[in-house]
Amino acid sequence: FNDTAFRPDNGAIFENYVLLELWRNKGTGGEIQFFRTSDGTEVDFVMSRFSDKLAVECKFKSLEKPISLAGFNAFCEEESIENRYIINRNYNARFNNAQLIPGFLAPKIRFV
Repeated sequence: FNDTAFRPDNGAIFENYVLLELWRNKGTGGEIQFFRTSDGTEVDFVMSRFSDKLAVECKFKSLEKPISLAGFNAFCEEESIENRYIINRNYNARFNNAQLIPGFLAPKIRFV
């Protein structure tokens, strides 16, 4: 019952929230997977439906400026994923081919 800012598992709770929102919006035939290489590079969620894909990385951080994630971007380039989201606590901007969005906008991520 502690505030999420003071919980040691706040990142996991944030990821779970995002997963639930993606699951609600994946549509018929949609799948949600994750990606991890043998060296530990990971992408939290890759949502696909038919030939469309989008990638989502979750960061339970308050950002003061945009961030770029090298492993995330490399994966998206290799897999030809144009729709990229970095979900964080507060920042809303487009940077280095990714949309940084605050967590409360996670329900807006969907295939069009």
